[in-house]
Amino acid sequence: EIANFIAIKEDITQLKMAENKIIESETKYRNLVESTQIGIGIVNKGSFIFANKSLLKIFGFKEQSELIKTKFLSHISLDDQRFIKTLFERIESGTEVLPISIEMKIVNRKKETRSVNATITEIYLNNQNS
Repeated sequence: EIANFIAIKEDITQLKMAENKIIESETKYRNLVESTQIGIGIVNKGSFIFANKSLLKIFGFKEQSELIKTKFLSHISLDDQRFIKTLFERIESGTEVLPISIEMKIVNRKKETRSVNATITEIYLNNQNS
């Protein structure tokens, strides 16, 4: 007759503590990015995949879904599109050192041209540059 049987495979306390630290870190990062007055966006393969509230405001959008998946270059003034396209080609080829700060003209949702200062850098998403 078997009454009760408990088998403890391993102590995962350290693993759980590490997981909690990662969750806490992600929460702090998300709060910082969402609450800053600086517009932050992520462009991958030429399209926006993330924009914080401040960037949405700069471009004249209310919802992230309105800007996400749109082409980054479509929001750059015609005067600056060639420069930006060349810059991104140089970044992709490794001939441009990042981060880089530039001045460029964007076109907001109302088709108004605005001059902005921007810093471009790389981040890694799923082990790929963005």
